[in-house]
Amino acid sequence: MAFGKFILAITWGKTIDDSTDEWMVFDTYAQAAKKYAEIIEDDNLYSATIALIVKSTDYVGEGTVIGDVVRLPRVVK
Repeated sequence: MAFGKFILAITWGKTIDDSTDEWMVFDTYAQAAKKYAEIIEDDNLYSATIALIVKSTDYVGEGTVIGDVVRLPRVVK
């Protein structure tokens, strides 16, 4: 069973010392993988990771099962 949100964590920069981080949230792995494929060859890319939200201060509870996906309710701040 998969959770409902995927994170694409990106670090831009030639070295870790001059880098900046960026995070993108996607509803499906396919969406995250498409963006990953678009950026993976960028010369300014230090690292890129697709991750799955398991537990977060931004998402709460056990979520709702829809098919084989768990949709986690978002915390409104």
